[in-house]
Amino acid sequence: MSYNFTGSKNHQLVPNLKGKRVRLQKGATLVSMSPNKKGPYKTTRAQTITVNHQMSGWTNTVGYIFADGERYFAVRIKDIAQDLIRWGYVGSPYNHTSDQVLDWILASPRCELVPVGKDGDFDINFHVRDPMVVWPGSGGYWVEASINDVTVIED
Repeated sequence: MSYNFTGSKNHQLVPNLKGKRVRLQKGATLVSMSPNKKGPYKTTRAQTITVNHQMSGWTNTVGYIFADGERYFAVRIKDIAQDLIRWGYVGSPYNHTSDQVLDWILASPRCELVPVGKDGDFDINFHVRDPMVVWPGSGGYWVEASINDVTVIED
């Protein structure tokens, strides 16, 4: 079984994979706590691992859309700039107005509009990080990968 978690509404649906054997896809992005590994890297082959534990993903509420169409950007660009760049924002968010950044967020597949109350208002949520599976890698250092890059091996 493969997964596709891309929003906060899926938070309750994340399966418990602790102790399960899963197959990592070739090209999956991994992050290791080893001091010898610098930053995220891609796998060169498919791997089978046993999940030790998992971490839930997270979503930031970055703004609001009111029933009359008015928009409000609720965070400082500097607080989310690295997340935006990681998920494909072209150029530097610092060089754009908050309206331009909000337009990009609203067009992103990682954006979710969540109704608030009965007045037609919405929270603008930006999905920052997928749920992760974690296992001990070489040297005993933790390695993590997105749950979207694994397939459960049926026992």
